[in-house]
Amino acid sequence: EANLPVMHVRLAKEAGVPIFVMGCVMLSDQTYQLQVSEPIWINPIDDPNLEIITNAEHILDVTEVMIKGDPGQWVMFYPIWPEVLNEVPGKAGKDKNGKES
Repeated sequence: EANLPVMHVRLAKEAGVPIFVMGCVMLSDQTYQLQVSEPIWINPIDDPNLEIITNAEHILDVTEVMIKGDPGQWVMFYPIWPEVLNEVPGKAGKDKNGKES
């Protein structure tokens, strides 16, 4: 379980626009291939919290397919599991106040 942002779902809903999941993969010839999902439209649900969660999970499902295509090229730009930072070589963990642990 991880805490992930959902602002993209809220913004897309308010703007009435789709979300596109995008990724870039380096190929064996050292060139890059851009991957773009089909448009993902927000599915309206009467319960606002369920709407955000359901749509965010759908977007993550699409993202998961891209990541599984080449998991070695996946990167997260901020820690979503800060409790395991001390287990990552070269990464220092931080406490709740942002101090090195």
